[in-house]
Amino acid sequence: MKRFQLRVKASEKQRCCSSKKAFTPPPHYKGLIDRLRVNNPHCSQSISSRCFGQWFVLFVLVSWSVFLPATVSAQDVFTCSATANTDNSGLPSDSSRIFCKVTDTTNADDITIAVSNRDISTPEASNNHGIWGEHAGPATIDITMTGGSITTKGFSSSGIMGERKGTGTGDINIAMNGGSITTGEVNGVLSRGIYGFYSGEGKGRINISMTGGKITTRGGQAHGINGEHKGTGDIAIRVVRATIIAEEVANNSGSDSGAGIYGRHLGDGNISISVSGGSITTEGTDAPGISGVHQGSTGNGNVGITVSGGSITTTGANRSYGIYGVQNSADNVGITVSGGSISTTGGSAHGIYVEQTKKG
Repeated sequence: MKRFQLRVKASEKQRCCSSKKAFTPPPHYKGLIDRLRVNNPHCSQSISSRCFGQWFVLFVLVSWSVFLPATVSAQDVFTCSATANTDNSGLPSDSSRIFCKVTDTTNADDITIAVSNRDISTPEASNNHGIWGEHAGPATIDITMTGGSITTKGFSSSGIMGERKGTGTGDINIAMNGGSITTGEVNGVLSRGIYGFYSGEGKGRINISMTGGKITTRGGQAHGINGEHKGTGDIAIRVVRATIIAEEVANNSGSDSGAGIYGRHLGDGNISISVSGGSITTEGTDAPGISGVHQGSTGNGNVGITVSGGSITTTGANRSYGIYGVQNSADNVGITVSGGSISTTGGSAHGIYVEQTKKG
């Protein structure tokens, strides 16, 4: 954010020269001027031109916020290494996808993508994400969407995709503030709304936040929000007053339908999912509203799910739990619900279900 500030220093010795024409202030500043006049022994009881400089300074200070705002919206940002694979040298001027992919495992340049009120629409194709940041080196990926919309079509085409590969260290940070994401208008299998994926064995966090806005997905395993980790580091998903809808699509090749929010760890680290207000709706078999699953065969980590208010609704034929926690290590699963509602239909569709899968 850029801030503008006006600093004016008026000296008692620096008064403008006299003139015969008196200055008449605007009516809505009269009270302020009257108070100033009482405490100013140098000025006469009428506003003379000799005090014009001081009154003009007062006028500018009071009316500054009218003529120029104190804050100006941040500009869009696209920081991508010069050696990266990208569609453009900067942000596209139309509704095309935003893409930065770094394949050099020694490259430590961070990826930063921040857009405001931009409408993105991708044509039907596989792996054609709306905003896509991918890095194989020891670096961080930061993606922020504020307002606007993203629409994708095609197999495995998520709205926002952040992926870390390799063995280096770096976080994945994805934030959605308002706006809308829609995936799966055509063949939406594996087309998540937001997808943070740590596919390598490196070390770093996956942080996903959604404040307001709406995500709609259609297709098998097209989760609304999905954080998945194969390395070392925590997964943290935070949703506040948002709407997430994972719709079932007929004839989706037998794939499971999507969860509203899905955190899955195959390595070493905790899973934390927090939802406050808003609504989550899913359709289809094996489509929980919220799912936290720790499946690391050798790694450890707790699963924590907290829900405050809002609603969770699932309408699947089977096993579409409201909240689902799975632990494959010796660590814990904790689920806390404060207010709100959970509504499920179908076979074995428990409102809250916790499972320990580790033997011994």
